[in-house]
Amino acid sequence: MTILPYIHSYDIRGVYSKHFSKEVIENLARGVVSEFLPKKLIIGYDMRESSPDFFEFFSNQCVKMGVEVISIGLASTPQLYFATCIHDCDLGIIITASHNPKEYNGMKLCKKNAYPIAYDTGLDKVERRIVDKDFISNIDKNNSKGSIKEISIIKEYNSSILLYLSKINDKPRQTPIKIAVDYANAIGCFSNKPVLEQLEKDGFIECIHIFDELDGTFPNHEANPIKEENLEELKRIVVEEKCDFGVSFDGDSDRVGFVDERGNYIAPDVMGCFMVNHLNRHDDTFKTFCYDLRSTRNLTKLGDVISKEYFQTRVGHSHIKKKMHEVDAQFACELSGHFYFEESGSKYDDALRALIESICAISYYEKPLSEVVEVFNPKFKSAEINFTVKDADLEMEESKHWFLELIDTSKEELAISYLDGVLIEHDTFWVNIRKSNTEPLLRVNYEVIEKEGVSLDEEQKLFEKITSIINKNLK
Repeated sequence: MTILPYIHSYDIRGVYSKHFSKEVIENLARGVVSEFLPKKLIIGYDMRESSPDFFEFFSNQCVKMGVEVISIGLASTPQLYFATCIHDCDLGIIITASHNPKEYNGMKLCKKNAYPIAYDTGLDKVERRIVDKDFISNIDKNNSKGSIKEISIIKEYNSSILLYLSKINDKPRQTPIKIAVDYANAIGCFSNKPVLEQLEKDGFIECIHIFDELDGTFPNHEANPIKEENLEELKRIVVEEKCDFGVSFDGDSDRVGFVDERGNYIAPDVMGCFMVNHLNRHDDTFKTFCYDLRSTRNLTKLGDVISKEYFQTRVGHSHIKKKMHEVDAQFACELSGHFYFEESGSKYDDALRALIESICAISYYEKPLSEVVEVFNPKFKSAEINFTVKDADLEMEESKHWFLELIDTSKEELAISYLDGVLIEHDTFWVNIRKSNTEPLLRVNYEVIEKEGVSLDEEQKLFEKITSIINKNLK
């Protein structure tokens, strides 16, 4: 459990005016430098109104402690990750509050090659140093002063992204893919739009740009593509302009939401199936993928069909990236809209790369995206449901017994694991119940697994019964 209100499981984030004074930010820098002892630190920041001040306070304190600060300036989170892969550094930091409203800010941290830093891999120790004021004075015993210099990684990043279009040099579909892109006035206007404009110029795509001017106040809608209410304008334009599909980026461009040509939202795990299928067909290096345990088990079915290794992971980007490194996975997807790829041995999430791969993938089909992904759509899968409870641990423990009435326990047993919360699995269904990392909530996901010889009516009844059991016990 965290002590400071702005330190969380995967990042540092809070309301700027409430949580981040100049002194707090300087102490953050002291804590980070004291714990990780970086000689070289690459840092960037997003378009929020408070980001330049946050950057200045943090960077200046790092310089005072002897750190060589390398600024990439205004940047997306994937651009920061990329910078840590191509430049010598000990630490990378992006100042951002991701999809949170305008009044928030914070930072995400990683090591060289975008290796993530989370609460259980260093933020806990940073927090303890801040609380105890356990700071070093300088990382250099000779007390030499650090420095700050500015570099640009935009050209290298853009070139790296555009390389993936080599997969469609034969252009199976002769007409350009027509897409609508909602930038939500966020960092994608700066980091992603130039790449898409180049693709337009080269004749790969036609693109309708929506809310494409940087504005850290998010005047049109929240920069969170997983909330469907934020996609209304995108859906309208996709249908009216007869686009092949549409996408919406989040605040720091590490997540992306998709809608098909009919304006219907496509769940990220379904898009994950679509991308796995594409990588299997057109990437000879693709052997292994991961997915968070809330995702449809159509991913496991697909893995079996195409004979690729697959692994379930805990929820959260740091856990997924760690697992990707452990099993050398080339791809991963998360229900929150993160899509992870391998880049020169590193593993990180990049919304623009996910869009490029989708453009490549759909170019191989003459039929619309809605028809292509239909085979991957689970018929009976819940959305994530949140319940406010008094004792989350007790409720999770008791949940193991709720579903015994659904099966003949004399013949079969439920498989129970604690990968993330409680995961209850049976050959006809699965249920995951896990605690929120930030609120007194239980988050519940479940799915009825389609089986040969089982009718849709039987599956529907099972889904309704699971829903009833959960509502009864977590009301």
